[in-house]
Amino acid sequence: MRKTLFPPTNLSPECDYMRAVIAKSLTNNPVDAQGYVRSNYRFAEDSITKALVSDIDSDDMTPGTAAKAFFDRVWERSIFGQVPGWRMVDFNSQFQSITDGAVGYWVAQHQPVPISKATLAGDSLETLKIAALMVFTNEALRPETALAEARLLADMEYAIVAALNDTALDPSNAGVAGESPASLLNGATTVTGTGDPSADVDGLIDAFQGDWEFAAFVSDPTTLTRLANFRDSNGTHMYPDIGPRGGALMGVPCYASRLSPQDSNSGNLSLIDPSGIAVAMDDLRITPSKDANIAMVDGDIDSNSELDMVSMFQTDATALKVVMRANWKIQRTGSVAYIADATW
Repeated sequence: MRKTLFPPTNLSPECDYMRAVIAKSLTNNPVDAQGYVRSNYRFAEDSITKALVSDIDSDDMTPGTAAKAFFDRVWERSIFGQVPGWRMVDFNSQFQSITDGAVGYWVAQHQPVPISKATLAGDSLETLKIAALMVFTNEALRPETALAEARLLADMEYAIVAALNDTALDPSNAGVAGESPASLLNGATTVTGTGDPSADVDGLIDAFQGDWEFAAFVSDPTTLTRLANFRDSNGTHMYPDIGPRGGALMGVPCYASRLSPQDSNSGNLSLIDPSGIAVAMDDLRITPSKDANIAMVDGDIDSNSELDMVSMFQTDATALKVVMRANWKIQRTGSVAYIADATW
C-alpha cells in the first residue's frame, strides 16, 4: 500500500504543477486525478487541484499560479531570462522597430524646437513553437519521494531551456522560415580569436555597435574559466571578476551558458545588446498521453519513412509533450558581435 507523501522541503508552485502533470498522467479522468491528488498531496491539494484544470496556456499565466511559476522558471533559466532588457512584444502584432534613435537639441529662447527624428521600421514576429517529447514509465512517475518530482521537473525544464539557448547562441543556425528563428549570432559581426584575450576583447569592443547601457557578455563556462585564469607578464589575473558562472568583464555583466558553442580547444564570447532585439515568448503547455503511439526517434523525423511505433498503453508508459511559443529577431544592426574560436 502506497503511503501519502509527507510535505517535501520544496513546496514551490512550479513543483505543484509537476504534481498535477503526474496526477493527470496516472489517472483516466479529472475526477480520478483529483482523488489522486487528495490521496498523495494533501499538503498542497488546493494549489495542485487548480493546476489540474487545463494545460499551461496564456489563460493560466496569472501571477502566483503553479502554471505561471513553471513558465517563469523556464524563462529565468534560459539566456533570455538571465540577460535583462529584451524588447518584449506580442506575436503577430505590428510594432515599430527603432533602427536609429531620436536626438535632442539645445534651443535658444524664442526659437522653434526641431523635430527629433527617429528612424522607424514596421515589423512583427510570427508564432513559432519549440517542443520536446519525453517518455517515462508509469512506475517512474509515481511519486514515492519528492526527489522523483524534482527529477521530472528538471528534465522538463532542461529540454526547453537547452533548445532555446542552443538555437539562440549557435552562429551556424540560420533559422528555418515558418519553423525556427535564426541565432542571435548568425550574421553578426565576427572577431576571429588570436589567442590574446586582451587583443580579442579590444576587437570585440570596436566591432560592437549596440547600447552599452544594456550590453552583456555571454559565453560557455569553459571559455570563461580560461579567461579568468589568464595572467599578465607579472602573473596577475587580468580578469578577476570572471568565473565559470559568469561575473563581470570591465564592469559589464557576463552570463554563462553551457549551450554557447565550444569544442575542446575554443569557444565564443558574445556581446549582446538585448534592447535592440525583439522577443516574443509565452504559452508553455505540458500535455500527457497514456494512449498515444510514439515514434521513438531522436532528431528530425522524415514524414516519408516507415517508423516503428511504440504504444504507451502496451508498454505501461506515458508520453509528456512540452510545447512553448517563442520567436525573436534583431531590430537594430550591430546589436550583437562575438569573438569566434577564442583559444585562450
